Amino acid sequence: MEPFFAHVRLGNITVGGEVDMETAPDLRIALETACDGSGGDITIDLTSVSFIDSSGISELVRPVNHGHRVVVTGASPTVRRTLLLAGLDEVLEVPDGGDDELAAGAR
Repeated sequence: MEPFFAHVRLGNITVGGEVDMETAPDLRIALETACDGSGGDITIDLTSVSFIDSSGISELVRPVNHGHRVVVTGASPTVRRTLLLAGLDEVLEVPDGGDDELAAGAR
């Protein structure tokens, strides 16, 4: 299991590890930092996230509630499916992962 990390750079956040009740407060701090440095869009790269639960999902929505547009990139099929089941594609931009992701999700 990879430890949680969140790196912020100019409205972009790269997150990794498991995003759960224990690590969600760290994600909140990273998102607040990104929001402070960005007047608009926030891009969250979830390429290295192996798991996300409802507390992490709640944190992903927080910037939208403060007027930011949030784009989630790089989510694995499992993480993307979790986001879609939670209805986040109605609130965040969760781009389609393409044919490879769809094939992996069908397995």
